[in-house]
Amino acid sequence: MRTLLSGLAVLVASGLPLAALAADDIPDLKGKWTIDSEGMAFAIPVGTGAEDVEVASVFVIDHQDGFKISGKESSQSATGTIIASDDEQPAGGIGFDNKTVSMVDHNGFRNCAILSDSKMECIYRHVAVDRAVITRNTWTRQDD
Repeated sequence: MRTLLSGLAVLVASGLPLAALAADDIPDLKGKWTIDSEGMAFAIPVGTGAEDVEVASVFVIDHQDGFKISGKESSQSATGTIIASDDEQPAGGIGFDNKTVSMVDHNGFRNCAILSDSKMECIYRHVAVDRAVITRNTWTRQDD
């Protein structure tokens, strides 16, 4: 029994530095990001069919606690008659690999790949009462 407890203590002690290293690898995503998006949208109920959309927005990640992030997004401009400009307050989490981010807001969600300290690529999907949208986004961090 003593050998088992000693072995367990060694495993726990050796695992703590590894856990600390993994936590240190979590990227810092706080800051102001510009988002350029292109995709498709259609009105609900379905009318004339899908149309091309382009959206430029600003996203400020103002809170990060380890892997958990939140912030505010505001649409600056949009093409297409279906897209409405609205402010959102997404929340998300950095993946276990520290290279991906998943986010959710009041009517949609994103899956992102972190390419560098200043660049991410995301797919955004959302379904609202009046429209459904899917876009491919390029995020660029702005210097403060």
